[in-house]
Amino acid sequence: MQKYANKKNDCPHCGLSNLEKSPDKELPESYNTLVVKNHQILSSKISEEEIKKLLFSAAKKLNFEINSCKIEKTQSVEATASILPDPENPHSVNLQYSEPLSRCNTIDEMEATCMHELLHIITNPPPLDYHPEDPLFHYARSYGELINKIEMIKRFPNLTTWQTIEERKLPVRFRNILLMRNMMPAFEHLNFDSKIAAVVNILIVLSYTCYFSLVENSRFNQFINQFELQAVWNLLDWVNHDMIFIHDHVDKENYEDVMRVLDVSNGLVEHFLKNNIIQIDDLIKNNTIKLNPKVPLDKMRWNTPEDFSTKFPEIRDYLTSSWKSRLEEISKI
Repeated sequence: MQKYANKKNDCPHCGLSNLEKSPDKELPESYNTLVVKNHQILSSKISEEEIKKLLFSAAKKLNFEINSCKIEKTQSVEATASILPDPENPHSVNLQYSEPLSRCNTIDEMEATCMHELLHIITNPPPLDYHPEDPLFHYARSYGELINKIEMIKRFPNLTTWQTIEERKLPVRFRNILLMRNMMPAFEHLNFDSKIAAVVNILIVLSYTCYFSLVENSRFNQFINQFELQAVWNLLDWVNHDMIFIHDHVDKENYEDVMRVLDVSNGLVEHFLKNNIIQIDDLIKNNTIKLNPKVPLDKMRWNTPEDFSTKFPEIRDYLTSSWKSRLEEISKI
């Protein structure tokens, strides 16, 4: 299963590879065409001085005070940019940006990317002290991305630049799901580690698509319909709304509380997927959400830990009632 997450093709337009000559043969031709179409050179090489100006402009729009920054140019194919606070200076940041990937964005989009990265410092999500193969790592990461997007939309409700970036990246976001559809053996035949990897691949998509649970977007809906991903998105949208409720009902400054709630709510999602209660085969391959008829009803129950129920009764009641109604909805399919 991990081969899906690690297998990469580079981009023909930024010199990282040649998808046009070597498309992903496991994926539909329409998908490969869309990847190439969405990954065009949109600007000339951006200098360190230019990215510095965009960073300070973004900080000004966010009322985020910085007086200095360290900039590092990379050849990364993973992320367009990342910004971390300087541990020795509260008004300084360290910015890394990918020279090839930055060319696949307009200048306005690079400024929006700087705003997004600065918002991670402002929203102050819990640290990810987990291994990337642990589903909780991706669940907590999804929460960090979600609260970032909530703040972005609250501050800039009419900002279309970030929406354009999200739309363009859609094919890459769902790539692992489409590979799983064509290559994954029957879920019940997978060993434990491969089952965990399948859950991780679903949660990776969750971390990259939470924006579309917050805004209505016709291009997103068109993409989901074109590649028959409605069932996967239905599940991810449920989890996103769980996180939105958590965000509204937990002390955001208390990392211990936040991570306890995320740990328990992630355990709920893992429970239904890892145990194949919600059948991953049908979800990924057949675009349907179905309960596994081989799983006894008592095995489907999810019990909240006692300490969690006592400390977070409102969140417990929401998660319990929401998933009860969702499972009842699924059972009717």
